[in-house]
Amino acid sequence: MNFVAKAVLAAGLMLSAALPADAAVIFTFNQVGPFQHPPSPIGIPNIRINGQIIVSDEAGRDGFSYQIQNRSTAPYFQSSLDGLLSLRIEGGNRFNITGGFGFVTLADFTTPTTPTSGVLNSVDIFGSTATGLNGTINFSDTESQYRLDFTGTEFTGNFVADYANGCTDPLCTYSGNISTVAVPVPEPASLALFGMGLAGLGLIRRKRAA
Repeated sequence: MNFVAKAVLAAGLMLSAALPADAAVIFTFNQVGPFQHPPSPIGIPNIRINGQIIVSDEAGRDGFSYQIQNRSTAPYFQSSLDGLLSLRIEGGNRFNITGGFGFVTLADFTTPTTPTSGVLNSVDIFGSTATGLNGTINFSDTESQYRLDFTGTEFTGNFVADYANGCTDPLCTYSGNISTVAVPVPEPASLALFGMGLAGLGLIRRKRAA
């Protein structure tokens, strides 16, 4: 096989690998403006409610519905979470279940609480790429509590924390926007083809140098 044929073959392998075999749908939500605490806005340094919920391409296209009830005063309940790839909320608390600072993840909702913890964590969300993200999320621990209400392309919520000066009774409120985007996710087979393509080009360059 001459150099040109080898180059075409390697390039073809790389091109086939570059084609997305699947995709994930990312719902990103970001607080807009300051927290509100009647009768005026209130600025809380370094605290904003932001996050992402990522579902599979199939779940985003066909629609999804996920429920988790995780509270110390009732039995743990979880619906099927098929297609739910990730959940992350930043800024609403200081420590998550694994000791991370400033964010919670899906594990903070799916790890059952102890009967005496006083925790009330729940997820009740549904939607699709056509309808956006809808439903509610509640999170609380020993030092903070917040709620998010999603309505398609916007969200609202309330927030209180021991460390957030000014966010006491009544709770602070906030609002923001939701964006939806589908991103390619290469499958292992595609990654393997990509590697083969790179290896092929490497061999070609070595032979030419020799």
